Amino acid sequence: MRCPCRGQARQRSVKLPRECFGVTRKCRWRLLLIILYSAAMTAFLLIWSPKKWPWPELPDVAKRVAAGVAVADVWGCGFARGILPGDRVFLHRVAMEPKGIFGSGYVTRAPYEVPDPATKRGYRLCIDFVYDWLVDAHQNVVIARDSLRVHPFSVQTWDAQSSGTVIKPVAEGALEKRWKELTGKQKHPAER
Repeated sequence: MRCPCRGQARQRSVKLPRECFGVTRKCRWRLLLIILYSAAMTAFLLIWSPKKWPWPELPDVAKRVAAGVAVADVWGCGFARGILPGDRVFLHRVAMEPKGIFGSGYVTRAPYEVPDPATKRGYRLCIDFVYDWLVDAHQNVVIARDSLRVHPFSVQTWDAQSSGTVIKPVAEGALEKRWKELTGKQKHPAER
């Protein structure tokens, strides 16, 4: 039996005919994958390289976050325009030891353009977010880079060149679980 969608179920952005779902075994699997993909929480990686940006205020910001203050920040997100308010972000230190994930938060404003004559485009994309956990990465990180080399974390490219990389769902679930084990259950910054 030929499916009414004619193979369009592979494309998430295509609106499929209602009669498509469940007609063939192939469409049932496609439907399941679409549902699982869209239901997954979205998380992004924000990269910090101390070689490019020293960030001397980090110890003070980490103390304020630890004290329960909802600290908002702005971060460049590369070319990522798909970041939405409510999405999860994890901060990853690269280039110098200690390397690894040292902070997390929730996006409060979708990507917006900030004029930047130093770039070819003439602007850069930034997001606003609020921290829910942050440590002074000059001293230590919560999850070391070496811990991210094992499965299921190894499916993700952690040493990205720019921020805004989507964390793959397989790694994201495991990362969120491990993060909660190490940091404890944190209140959403909006609840503070």
